[in-house]
This record gives sequence, C-alpha cells and structure tokens, in this order.
Amino acid sequence: MKVINNIRYNVLLFGIEEENISFIKKALNENDSKLNLEVIKDSQEVILYFKKGAQSNKGVKTDLVLLDINSSDSSGYEVISIIKKEQHLKHIPVIVLSETKDKKVIDKSYSLGVNCYLTKPKEREGLKSVVKVIEAFWFNVVKFPRDE
Repeated sequence: MKVINNIRYNVLLFGIEEENISFIKKALNENDSKLNLEVIKDSQEVILYFKKGAQSNKGVKTDLVLLDINSSDSSGYEVISIIKKEQHLKHIPVIVLSETKDKKVIDKSYSLGVNCYLTKPKEREGLKSVVKVIEAFWFNVVKFPRDE
C-alpha cells in the first residue's frame, strides 16, 4: 500500500495483548506504514496521556485509538468513556478489536461512542489482514481534522 501524503498518524493501542502488539507492528512495517504506535496498558496511564496532551500545545495528537474491550485491567469501557466525553478528544475515532462476540458487549461499546467494533480473528493471517484494512481505510480514505 502506498501512502500518498507524507503525514504521520498517531495511533494509541490500549489493552492489546503483548504478542498481538508485536504482530501488529510487524504487519504495519511490511507496508512502510506512516503510523506511530503508542502502547498504553493501564487506564490511569491513558488519563495522564490525554491530560498531558491537552495541557501542552506540543502534546502528541492522537488520530485513532485501537483497544481491546477485555483489557487486562477490564477498563476498556472506562477508556472509551473518557475519550468520548471530553470535548477535545471526542473526535478521535475509537476502534474496538476484541475476541468477544457478545451482543451486550458490542451494544454497550457502540452506546459509549465507538466508531467501529471488529471481532479479532484467532489466526495470525486474519489479524494481519484486519490490521492492513484498518490502516488502508482510516489513513488513506478517511479525512481527519488536522491543524494546517
């Protein structure tokens, strides 16, 4: 996949298992990705991450959040709520990538404001395909509000 513009995008990964993080990075590197990945494992770190960015004009602008609703500290819903309730954050797309197919979990995720809920494939090649589709759609098709 060719990236037409020279813009780098910042993606926050939250609650994604360590082995999947490595695999996601590897899949993106195959495409000469223009994504900077920030990995945060704890909901309190997420709060500090966004608070720091809001207090500084030089803070990292997050373009997309990719999270697993079943994170190790079970705070995926809390992170979605934080992002979607704050005026300066609510424009950030949130994608859930989770093995959970439970309708209640999916419905609650959408009710909190996620932009997309994807079921994580169990096999590596399936996950690789999903990651490439996410990158192609969100960073080559979708237009983001950005400071010019």
